[in-house]
Amino acid sequence: MIEQNAPSGKNGADFSLAGQTLKIELAQTEAERRQGLSGRASLPEDSGMLFVFDAPTYPGFWMKDMNFPLDVIWLDENWQVVGITANVLPDSFPQAFYPPQGKLIKYVLELNAGWADTHNLKLEERLQRA
Repeated sequence: MIEQNAPSGKNGADFSLAGQTLKIELAQTEAERRQGLSGRASLPEDSGMLFVFDAPTYPGFWMKDMNFPLDVIWLDENWQVVGITANVLPDSFPQAFYPPQGKLIKYVLELNAGWADTHNLKLEERLQRA
């Protein structure tokens, strides 16, 4: 389901983005994507979850059963950042968040809220294997 240049295994791998190394967990199956980070108390600093879709799509994300805010990073099939939805709060549920209009998404990266701003993440940067 996931390309060879992406991490393998449930635990994921180290990636780099905006010059920072991130420990990334994978959500590759429908069940893993549905569960996401819901129900967790927190996310370790410089960690995240990468949602992997079978084909480019226009996914909606919500904060059901979330206990902490997130930055949602929208990535295209070339691992390029095409959108950033910053500081999505748990109490925003049931509102859904979507990538920028007209942008098909292959990957979604969830990070602790404020990460994108703290590390000056810009559109067009690429997520890469560390």
